[in-house]
Amino acid sequence: MGGTPEVNVEEIMRRAIAAAAIFGQLDQAQTDRIVRAVFIAAFNERIRLAKMAQEETGIGRWEDKVMKNVLASQMVYEDIRHVKTVGVIAEDERLGIVEIAQPLGPIFAIAPVTNPTSTVIFKILIALKTRNPLIIRPHRSAAKCSIEAARICYEAALSEDAPEDCVQWVSDMSREETQAMMGHPRLALVLATGGGGLV
Repeated sequence: MGGTPEVNVEEIMRRAIAAAAIFGQLDQAQTDRIVRAVFIAAFNERIRLAKMAQEETGIGRWEDKVMKNVLASQMVYEDIRHVKTVGVIAEDERLGIVEIAQPLGPIFAIAPVTNPTSTVIFKILIALKTRNPLIIRPHRSAAKCSIEAARICYEAALSEDAPEDCVQWVSDMSREETQAMMGHPRLALVLATGGGGLV
């Protein structure tokens, strides 16, 4: 995908919805191959991304950011790799209840300036594991490194036949455009915080 100089919320959502339609047809094995490829790509770039983040933002030490990239890639992957996210995920014969996993649809994620690469990595991993397209709005002071993290993950996902536009990002987005995206009727979820102490 990539960033666009002028943010067109409807076009971004159109692409995300198209990706969601394809994503919903993938089985567990296909989904897991995509997630594994993203983890490996992000983990392999953990040092370069950490240095980019520190240089661009001037916040923290790059050595600490390496560890956060490890947490966001390897530790998150190890935590979710065996989780079933496609089809029947639980059955209660006594109550006659069957739980079936279905993607929600496009997710909008806001990445912070404090941990701009680790947050992007783990949000992409959890979104793709659940077969949900992700739209990322990086912090203006960390746009370069956040977008680079997103690009690495996206290209890795595509290498395992993930749907085109399963990860999108914008290089800059006004407050009004952000509000329009967050309030879009087809948007399933907004991830505004990093969770796990990564934001």
